[in-house]
Amino acid sequence: LTLPYLRANLFTLLDGKTFGVGQPIVVWFDEPIKDKAAAQNALTVTTDPVVEGAWHWFDNRELHWRPKDYWAPNTKIRIDAMVYGRHFGDGLYGEKDVSASFTIGRSRKLVVDATTQRMKVYVDGQQVTTISGKDITNGVPITTGKAQKENGVDFRTYSGVHVMMEK
Repeated sequence: LTLPYLRANLFTLLDGKTFGVGQPIVVWFDEPIKDKAAAQNALTVTTDPVVEGAWHWFDNRELHWRPKDYWAPNTKIRIDAMVYGRHFGDGLYGEKDVSASFTIGRSRKLVVDATTQRMKVYVDGQQVTTISGKDITNGVPITTGKAQKENGVDFRTYSGVHVMMEK
């Protein structure tokens, strides 16, 4: 038997909480899934307002649903994993149906430029230009990690969209 866990990240379940505009829906199965199509077909995402999005499998246990664009603030989301009794290949069946609901809060975006090592802050679409009376119009100084590879491991942080899923 396998049970899906509906998560915001590794340690936080989605149910009843408020999350940011970049939050994915994370479904993690406690057993490897052979028939991914059957598992994905057992999952339903319902949103108010209606939001276009898609699933992506990261391995044979974890898949994420992301909206095509950022979530709109105050969007209500429900995820239903109707897996009970469903066959997912190699004699593996769904153990129990599970559901979760959550809400999207205010829009807060941090835009990092790894080249300039600066981060701009946006709340509800407007750039924040001062923090504690200090001008941050050009961005807050930050560090994005090492600028090279070490022992074949790439430690660089690249510019682009990243979702902060934990503090």
